[in-house]
Amino acid sequence: MKKIIPDIAPNPEIPSPGKEEVYRTACLYVEKGLSLIPIMVGGVKNPAFSLLPRKWDEEQYKWRSYWSCFKEVPPTASQLKEWFCDSEGDYGLGVLGGKISGGLEIIDCDNWDAAKRWAEAVYKLAPKLLKRLVLVQTPRPGLHAYYRCSEYGGSQKLARIPDPEKGPQELKAIIELKGEAGYCLAPPSPASCHKTGRCYRILGTRKLSAIQTILPAERSLLISCARALDCKPEPKRPPISFNHQKPYKGLLRPGDDFNQRTDWGSILTPHGWSWEGRGGDGNDTWVRPGKHNGTSATTNYRGSDLLYVFSSNAEPFEELKGYSKFHAYTILEHGGDFQAAAKKLSKMGYGHQSKSNSQDKRSQGNTKYPIRFFTLRK
Repeated sequence: MKKIIPDIAPNPEIPSPGKEEVYRTACLYVEKGLSLIPIMVGGVKNPAFSLLPRKWDEEQYKWRSYWSCFKEVPPTASQLKEWFCDSEGDYGLGVLGGKISGGLEIIDCDNWDAAKRWAEAVYKLAPKLLKRLVLVQTPRPGLHAYYRCSEYGGSQKLARIPDPEKGPQELKAIIELKGEAGYCLAPPSPASCHKTGRCYRILGTRKLSAIQTILPAERSLLISCARALDCKPEPKRPPISFNHQKPYKGLLRPGDDFNQRTDWGSILTPHGWSWEGRGGDGNDTWVRPGKHNGTSATTNYRGSDLLYVFSSNAEPFEELKGYSKFHAYTILEHGGDFQAAAKKLSKMGYGHQSKSNSQDKRSQGNTKYPIRFFTLRK
């Protein structure tokens, strides 16, 4: 295990790379399918906007630099030369995650203790998996673990702990996932890019120019081991469903009738969700579209009959939020338009008013407003 994640402190004697090395490596990374942007020195890890393309902002009436274009198309050879060879000063390498870099994701462990605990958990379940990742020791020290996968998502926090500086109610992330629209500083960035004045360095012999592709199940394992270190309190589940339609004066509304008569499978399965199994407390577990295993949501937790979503990649649902069947149906089938959803369900036969109630209302109406006949005289 120590050969994979050595228990050592960062080496402050590692010399900072020169511009030629940074430029040569940047060209190699792009050649191997990675997209990147220049990062300014000073320890803030921000893009070097002075080097990036500009576009006119009509609202602010000024030019703005942006790097979003490199999420779609990697930098050209001339741009790399301009950034890392011809420009004045030093700049770091910010490697972009997601589709543009071949489904790249980076597990970012903030400190060495979190890195060791995560690596040990992974090693116990899949001893050979860590050897297939590109491991980079960060200056703090921490750890970046690079891999590619056919299944990838956006950046998210995987593990948080109470912040010792701000108190137990404030949480700080110790492990994050950098994916689509995210980036990480990568070696050989200059030492001045990090506030410690130290360099990023690759552990072992596997380089960033040879990032391997792992299976979705292996990706799920890496993420699950990180989430197992999460110490944030379990969020309170909503006691009632959102936008739940209650009977009004004897009228059973379509949404309320739909909640009572429909099962979750008929709502979720047509949209790519798959049933995973049933837990000991009676709740069903579900896997989101595009994922093969690992619980993304539960239904009927403690008899609530709600869908409760855990995944941050389960669009259009939000993470850590509960949904009634009518609410979920409205989002999936009608883009959140509850009026259109209720109208459609009514046409499908949901919702009714009891005959006895209707007769009572008519009789009451006749008593209060008796029918009178008038004869019109010329």
